[in-house]
Amino acid sequence: MIRPVATLPPKERERLRPPGDAPLPATTPPRRSGHPWWFVVLEVMLLLSVPLLGYFGGRALLSTKAGTFTSQPEPGEPGWHALVDPSPVVAIAEVLDDRVTGLVVVAEPGQGTAGGALIMVPGALQLADGRRLSELSPSDALAGLSVELRLGFTETYVVSPTDWAAVIGDKAYEIDNPDPIAGADGELVFPVGRVTVDATTAAVFLGASEVGTNPLSLLYRRELFWQALLADPPTTIDPVAVLIEQVTAGTERIDDLPTEQLDNERVIDPEGAEALINTVVPLPSGSQPGDRVAIRVVDRSGQHDTQAIALALGALGLEVTEIANAAIFDDGPTQLVVPSSVDIEAMRELAADLGADTVSPDPVDETELSTVVLLVGNDIDLGG
Repeated sequence: MIRPVATLPPKERERLRPPGDAPLPATTPPRRSGHPWWFVVLEVMLLLSVPLLGYFGGRALLSTKAGTFTSQPEPGEPGWHALVDPSPVVAIAEVLDDRVTGLVVVAEPGQGTAGGALIMVPGALQLADGRRLSELSPSDALAGLSVELRLGFTETYVVSPTDWAAVIGDKAYEIDNPDPIAGADGELVFPVGRVTVDATTAAVFLGASEVGTNPLSLLYRRELFWQALLADPPTTIDPVAVLIEQVTAGTERIDDLPTEQLDNERVIDPEGAEALINTVVPLPSGSQPGDRVAIRVVDRSGQHDTQAIALALGALGLEVTEIANAAIFDDGPTQLVVPSSVDIEAMRELAADLGADTVSPDPVDETELSTVVLLVGNDIDLGG
């Protein structure tokens, strides 16, 4: 999402002199006859306040910025720039018996476009530090997944068994259940076949499993539930319900997070997960600074669609922080200005794809030591 920012400094203001020390004009003493006592007190208070009003009024006049205007160039003019907000990404943790049974990452296209993608994450997923999501608190599981994916979440929600009533209200969903599901007391809650899932049983349907149950089987069952919600979205005002409705208003999809088996544990497939993120998150941001290469796009010729270039870079997994026009347009070549703190080899690959050269910034002028700058010339090759 693009947010314009003023760039020109305000004009120098003329200094205002405070009001002089001329004495207040003489006033006629109020007549006592015909006035109640409280009216006399009110008049005295008003007279005493006049010097104070003059003082504070002068101070306000000195500090006011009224009449001083700042302006910024239009998008097609030199010097224009705009900040780039990352695409909205929401993560939802499903909980049963104080245990995280799974997470759902909802990626929206942003920029006022409806639709989105749901990425199903198994609770049995093991993070790089050896912890399973199901062994963590909901907040730690959400934070751990964010770090693992190198993806910032704009919002996070935790949905416990009692929270489903607020999410889906009194709706009930008919789902073809692939596995028998027992409750905490061992009693069969859902047989195999067509079952009805409502707010009172949603958490059990999503998270209950027998010991030794294949995590992929539970993942499939969760996918069936979320497909049902997309087919008939809740109508409550709960944020998760509103999110589902926004996704169903446009093109929607459900994907499983790419994983692989490693030493009897289910772990993230890094390349597959990054490819999926680059597909469904137009403008990603890192979970923390340095996760993704931050880049500014500067059009040096004034002839390019910088928003389109930003989206092309976002599809490569880069974190686009700003788009701008050069202060002075010229016919210079496309260049990638790479600070010393950034991996130059990776940037050389990007430069080759763009038909650009890599250059080093002037350390005297550089202010953002970790931000790459793409100077876009007329020779840029976005088809690389």
